[in-house]
Amino acid sequence: MQQKATILCLVCLSWLGFIFWTLGINQQSCALAVAGIALVLWLSESVAAFVPTFVLIAGILGLHNFFPASVAPSTDPAREIFRKMADPVLGLFFCGMCLGLVLRKHGVDHFVAQGVNRLSGGSSIKNLRISMLATAGFAMWTTNTTAMAICLPAFGKTIQRLEHEHPKQAKGLLIALALAANFGGMITPIGTAPNAIAIAAVANTAQISFALWMAVMLPLAALMLVATEILIRGFFKFGQQGKDTGPIIAESHSKSTKVTLHVGSSILFAVAVLLWLTEPVHGIHPLAVGFGAAGVAFGTGMLGREDLAKIDWDVLLLIAGGLLLGSLLEQAGVLERFSLAIQSQHLSLQLQLGIIVLLAAVGSAVSSNTATAVLLIPVALKIAPESPAAAAIAVAAGCSLGVPFTISTPANALIAGRHGVGNKDLAKVGLPLMIGGCVFVAVTAEWFIRLVLKN
Repeated sequence: MQQKATILCLVCLSWLGFIFWTLGINQQSCALAVAGIALVLWLSESVAAFVPTFVLIAGILGLHNFFPASVAPSTDPAREIFRKMADPVLGLFFCGMCLGLVLRKHGVDHFVAQGVNRLSGGSSIKNLRISMLATAGFAMWTTNTTAMAICLPAFGKTIQRLEHEHPKQAKGLLIALALAANFGGMITPIGTAPNAIAIAAVANTAQISFALWMAVMLPLAALMLVATEILIRGFFKFGQQGKDTGPIIAESHSKSTKVTLHVGSSILFAVAVLLWLTEPVHGIHPLAVGFGAAGVAFGTGMLGREDLAKIDWDVLLLIAGGLLLGSLLEQAGVLERFSLAIQSQHLSLQLQLGIIVLLAAVGSAVSSNTATAVLLIPVALKIAPESPAAAAIAVAAGCSLGVPFTISTPANALIAGRHGVGNKDLAKVGLPLMIGGCVFVAVTAEWFIRLVLKN
């Protein structure tokens, strides 16, 4: 650990020395120095994900006299910094996490597991398909990480049964759940951090509603889920190892889980989702719906004060830092140069966006998808300025396609080592999905643009 910390310090110091030696001390070099250190920390994943956010705040405030006024005004630099970090989409993420806590606390996860096992009727293929749909459904509304936290214990009995009867299928079901959480998170603005960053990036030029985001991303996510099932069934021999056994009923709810709260939490979740989906009809702001639901949950006792500690505050800080870093790189002129370098190749718009989407997938596969989105979404906006919303959505999709390794997403990390799941197992399913998904997004990028412009 000490050796890793020493190497990290040397890399950061070398970067500072190189920047200040080549560019001198000015606004561009200071911006690049602070941004570079934050990116090293993010991409190396050597510290907690929220630490680079603290580094950014401290670095910008410490060197604010060298930054342009739009980044840190000399009168009150802290006010401008926190204004850029406090994007409304963070509120939506917080509300989604609250809904996820409500479902987990009051046994909805066990209820879903029981329903899945009954519907499958003992068929391993049906169980695989319905479990994936249930996990993707949770990921749509509670973030992909929360969906895995709900579904892993919920389907634990099924996985244990398969481990004894068909070990390959146990491994396959775990991978299928992780991938379903990743692709389910694509579908709504609150499913994963890159979605939030994409919406925030175009907030001044285009308004992306829940319904519009889902209209674009739902077909892609559905395609990826179908492809995932096909690959899982082929690689892990579902339905090809003898007769399926009967369904396993999930563990019964604990005594602390009351029927009233169970039903109430389900109704609260359903009402919030319905209001989010029908925003164009009633015009109620998504934040009003989200915080209203959170207020009901805490006000009625569905959630208590102690549950606030279970919110993924590190994820919220990570997104806030990503927004701040994107602004910093924009002001430093880095994104302008990168976009000009791609445009100078005189490639078609479709191919240019395809390159960005592939870079987003590869970057997310080996490092933070938040940092990758922060870097590439502004570049895509410069490449396709006539349709910023479509460009941002395409890059967010690419970030969600980077799924082939255990380090690629939190959902993948949660299954690493369970029942022998490793990078080799994930890669043989995740790599074809990543490459095929990127090609599909690249080919349909212009259609994305036309769809968004039409709306």
